Amino acid sequence: MNKHLLLAVFSLFFFGISNAQTTANQSGIAIQGIARDANNTARANQNIQLSLAFYYINASGQEQEIINLNNSVTTDSFGVFSLTLDTNVNNNPVFANHESYLRIKDGNGTTISDEKLKTVPYSISAGNGVPTGSIMAFMGATIPKGWVLCDGRTLTNVAGSEELRALVGNNVPNLQGYFLRGAGSNGFTEKTTSVGVAYDDTNLSHGHAVNIDTSSDGAYNPTNEAYNRLLQFTGNYTVNNPDNTSFGREPDLGGSSVLNIPAHTHKVSGNTLTSGSNESAPVHFGVNYMIKL
Repeated sequence: MNKHLLLAVFSLFFFGISNAQTTANQSGIAIQGIARDANNTARANQNIQLSLAFYYINASGQEQEIINLNNSVTTDSFGVFSLTLDTNVNNNPVFANHESYLRIKDGNGTTISDEKLKTVPYSISAGNGVPTGSIMAFMGATIPKGWVLCDGRTLTNVAGSEELRALVGNNVPNLQGYFLRGAGSNGFTEKTTSVGVAYDDTNLSHGHAVNIDTSSDGAYNPTNEAYNRLLQFTGNYTVNNPDNTSFGREPDLGGSSVLNIPAHTHKVSGNTLTSGSNESAPVHFGVNYMIKL
C-alpha cells in the first residue's frame, strides 16, 4: 500500500526569556502533527524521517536558507508525533527580521508541507529586543548572544550577521575609547557629524592674550644718592696725563650729570606654562559598547 504523510503542523515558538533586551538562553520551535497513509489511516507506532528547512525570501525573490534540520520522529498509537527543533539562538535575528517559511519533506524527499510561519510570537521579538544596528553600553565582559562587541572585529564568520553587514560592512565599528555623538548639528555646535564616521580629538580655537608695557620718564635715583650721577668728558678738571687713550681725555672730575633714562617700552612674547593631561575629556566612566545583529 502506498503511503504518504499528512501533517497538521502548529508552528509555535517556546523560548525561555530572561528579559526583553537579551536573546533567549533556550530556543525551539515545537511542531506537532498526525501521520496518515493514503487511505487516511493513522500511521500508529511508526518511525518517520523528516527534513525541515526554514527559509525566507530576499528582495530579489530568492530563497535564503536559515537552517535545515533532519529529525526522526515516532508516532503514538493515534499516529500523533511531536518534536522540538533547536533553531540556534544565533538565527533569532534572521527570524525576527524576515517573514520565514518552513518546508517539510519526508524520507523520500517528497514535500509534504511548505508554509509561511503565521505568527512571530512575542518571545522571539523580545529575544531580538531592538533593531539591527542598535548600539548599547554594557558593563559585562562576555557579550550576550545576538550582540557583537564593537571592537572592529569581522562579521563574515558571525551567524545571523547578514542584516548588520548590510548596515556597517564586514566589520563592526571599533568604539574602544570613543564617546558617541549624535549625527547632524544643532544651534549650539559648529561641527556636523555623520553616521559611521570617526573624528579625531580637537580643541575649540582660542588664544591667551598677553599685554605687558613698561615705561619710564624719570631719572635713575637709587637710595644711595652718592651714586646717582655720571661723570662727563668735558676736558675740564682732569689730571695732567690722561690714561684714556680711546677718548684722549679723562672724565671731568669737577662736574657730573644726572643719569637719565628716557621713556621707553619693553615688548614681551612667549608661551604660557603647559599644564593638564594628554587629552581633553569630560568626566567619564568605562563601558563596553555592543551592536545588535
